[in-house]
Amino acid sequence: MNSLCGRQDIFKMKESYGKKIALHGNIDLAGVLAYGTPDEVSADVIQHLEKLSIGGGYVCASSHNITESVPVVFCHALQTPFNYTLFFSWLSSF
Repeated sequence: MNSLCGRQDIFKMKESYGKKIALHGNIDLAGVLAYGTPDEVSADVIQHLEKLSIGGGYVCASSHNITESVPVVFCHALQTPFNYTLFFSWLSSF
């Protein structure tokens, strides 16, 4: 389920339905990806991964297809936090 459809709160959706459905996206194409900075994009990705990846069922992605309005450097910023997340996932397994 892509939680930006209808502007649902993905964090509340995870809390309510996280064991029954998989969530996808929510890195806002009309927000941080178009108008933020690379650091803001990375921070948003980290926030989503920390709150939504526990217990599985989350695919981190943009809220929609990447368009020409998103600078290439922002696409790279989407990938940067994954090293952080791998460490976070390993740490939370203890």
